[in-house]
Amino acid sequence: MRKQVKVWVRGVMSLLIGFFTVLLVLASICQAQAPLVLRFSYAPPATGLQGRGYEFFAKTVNEESGGQIEIKTFPAGSLISDSQILDAVAKGTVDFGHFAIPYVTPTIKELTPLEVPGAYPGDRYYDLDRVTHPIVEKIFAKYGIKYLGLDDASTISFLGIKKFGKVVTSPIDLKGQTVRASGKWGGEAVMMWGGSPIMIPLADVPIALGRGTVSVGYIGWVLNNSLKLYEAAPYVTFTGLQEVYRGIIMNERAWKKLNASQQEALLRAVKKWMTFMNQNLSAELKKFEKILKDAGNTVHQLTKAQNDEFKKVTEPLWEKIIPIAGADGMELIKALRTLK
Repeated sequence: MRKQVKVWVRGVMSLLIGFFTVLLVLASICQAQAPLVLRFSYAPPATGLQGRGYEFFAKTVNEESGGQIEIKTFPAGSLISDSQILDAVAKGTVDFGHFAIPYVTPTIKELTPLEVPGAYPGDRYYDLDRVTHPIVEKIFAKYGIKYLGLDDASTISFLGIKKFGKVVTSPIDLKGQTVRASGKWGGEAVMMWGGSPIMIPLADVPIALGRGTVSVGYIGWVLNNSLKLYEAAPYVTFTGLQEVYRGIIMNERAWKKLNASQQEALLRAVKKWMTFMNQNLSAELKKFEKILKDAGNTVHQLTKAQNDEFKKVTEPLWEKIIPIAGADGMELIKALRTLK
């Protein structure tokens, strides 16, 4: 009888061990299959070209990683504002962030050359990325940030409200006007053109134009389209000056936690995102031009001579920027000048 009991106990123990072993195996499989969830904050609306690009990037990361990485997005500055994004990414409050260069240069002064109007052509996206990516990546790395990729921001525009009553064709038109600009050096440029700069966060620009807080907006046509700024500012000037340098950055610790395969998947997604942005930009511009025409807006495209007039006025900014840019900043300036 005792032997039978012992045999029975050993059998039960074996079954229990086997059962718990299976549970451990299943738990490890489930854990391995659970995706790594990372957070991405960006300021533009999700419905605009930029926002659609960032949503495309998040989706592509998941696909390229075979479902191992899932990116949760927070559009329209719903989590972190442009002015706070550098600090948030550096601290790991968010894993990814959309950066706009005017909100970065107060801390990372080596990138200041990118702010000067006319520092590089806004319509040479891949050339710009080719000459700047290695340097910008090196500079961000000094601050614990992984630089991933450059957005195709295209060119900037002037937006005149109804009370302003005309399109901007020269710096003289801005004399005595309140102008929305972003960052210190954008503001410096506006003052040199004769205007009074007001720094307004992206989300507040539609209200500022609608209320007449500013008479002219200095902002990219892509954002003009996505934020429907043309409704409050019907006088639109397309320029050849570059829009704000911007793109995607990542917390360096979060980057290093990824295995080699996941890092490669992420970089593949960056390349696909850049292609998505570039390929959709031309079509978006044509649609936007039609929107402006149908809305009865007054539109002007600056000539080369008119663009050069704006750049000539701001040329002295280099005298202020070069001393604070440092060695890495000078390397960046040399790279930019190859695109002239």
